Amino acid sequence: MILQAVVIPLKQIKRTRGLVQPVIIVAHSMRGVIATTFALKYKEKVAGIVYISAFVDGQQLRTLGTKPEMLTETVSTPSGAVDFYRPFNIPESLLLATAKCLLHSFVANAYAHVNYDLAEKYTDIQVPVFIIHGSSDVPTPEDLCGTGLRNAISGARLEILTGANHFPSVEVPERTTLLIKTLIRECE
Repeated sequence: MILQAVVIPLKQIKRTRGLVQPVIIVAHSMRGVIATTFALKYKEKVAGIVYISAFVDGQQLRTLGTKPEMLTETVSTPSGAVDFYRPFNIPESLLLATAKCLLHSFVANAYAHVNYDLAEKYTDIQVPVFIIHGSSDVPTPEDLCGTGLRNAISGARLEILTGANHFPSVEVPERTTLLIKTLIRECE
C-alpha cells in the first residue's frame, strides 16, 4: 500500500530528529489521509492533528466524482500543472512552482487516495483535532469535506476561513498560523 510506504518514513523522521514527545501533525489536502493513517497506527506518537483543506477518504472523493485520471492527466505537463492549480486562488509564483513537482509522486498519491477508505476508523482518533477549511474551497468543498471530517472525529473543531480557497496557509497565513498555535498550546 502506497500510503503505508509514506507513513513509515514519518516514523523514521521523528526518530532521526530525536523527537521523543508525541507530535502534532499538520496535513494539507491529500496528506490528511496520511496523517490519519499515521495517527491510527502510532497513537502514542501523536499529540494532535491539524487538517487543512482535507477530506475524509477515497469514498468521499468518489462521491464528488473524482477519479485518479482526472487528477493525473491534467498535471502531466508543466502547463497542465499550472492550469490544474489556477482555480485554487494561489499566487502566480506558487503556480509556477507546482510545475516543478514530481509527476510520479502526484500520480501515486492520486491513485492511493481515491482508492483508500478509512471513514469508519476516524472514531479511533483520541487526540485533539483542529480542521481548517476555506469557505470557497474548490477541490474539497467545505460542506462535504470540512464538515465531513468534523462529523467523523469526535470532539474535532472546524474553523471556516471566509473567502479562502484550497490553500489557507498561503491565502490567509496569519489566521492559519494562529489556529495551529492554538492547538499547540492546548496540547502542551
